[in-house]
Amino acid sequence: MRREKLLTVQQLTQDEGTLLPGQIVKATLCKDGDDYVYKVVVRTAGGALKTIVVEARPPAADAIEPAKSR
Repeated sequence: MRREKLLTVQQLTQDEGTLLPGQIVKATLCKDGDDYVYKVVVRTAGGALKTIVVEARPPAADAIEPAKSR
């Protein structure tokens, strides 16, 4: 994970940009071509299980757009 600079599951849960709609039941790191993703199973507030795919790499610093003033 360090060599590929991937996020840990703990970092995913603490990242404000990643909103998981429930409690994590299971997280699996998968390779998708040249990319890595987490397949995360969450239990929603209603008790249903939902699978979500989340990028395992953090966004590049130069890819983040500055906040726009309103």
